[in-house]
Amino acid sequence: MIYILRLKENESVLPEDIMHSLLSEQRMERAASFCRKSDGISSALAYILLRMALYREYGIIKKPLFEFGENKKPYLKDRRDIFFSLSHCADAVMCAAGSTEVGADIQDYNEKISGFSDMILHHEEAEMIKSVSCPEREMIRLWSIKEAYGKYCGTGILYELTDISFAGITEGGWQRFRDAYIISLKLDYDAVSVCSGKPITFCHISDSDIIKFSRNIQAAERMI
Repeated sequence: MIYILRLKENESVLPEDIMHSLLSEQRMERAASFCRKSDGISSALAYILLRMALYREYGIIKKPLFEFGENKKPYLKDRRDIFFSLSHCADAVMCAAGSTEVGADIQDYNEKISGFSDMILHHEEAEMIKSVSCPEREMIRLWSIKEAYGKYCGTGILYELTDISFAGITEGGWQRFRDAYIISLKLDYDAVSVCSGKPITFCHISDSDIIKFSRNIQAAERMI
């Protein structure tokens, strides 16, 4: 399942003490490492979305701990049969989880990357965006695909971005690409891309869903 939570003015939907109680020490350290408080909040909420996915889909109550593979790709320490990917931008957080490798990325349209097109785009992609009505947003969409694919492969963006063309990946449903499936969407405020071993479903989460989950998981924790 792919979970997306919209943020309001980069603020948490949970009181700080409740949010911290839902985080592992490992994730609290990660959230505290960001220079901007808003990024730390987004990092914490992405982890809470992961907890929601693990609780809803696998019945996992305990706070997940991460191990890291090559190029720092995270895995669940105690469940290597479950794969996940986290991402956040200025106005949203995102978590994808499932039974196959997965990479997810969300990019807001305010990010300025047009000056780096020669370092990012394959020549087919560069030609393709010349024909679209909003090249800047299309480039953000392509960038999100490249990020998601790198996460899926376990390299991050440490691969030759200009060597691989995603010009054939259109906006819309799941499409086959090499050994994976990719979905790429341009939403109102950002571009979302997911690369997975098999198609998975989207789920948009509300503030009330997060609040309800926090109560449920804390009650479940007290029983174990």
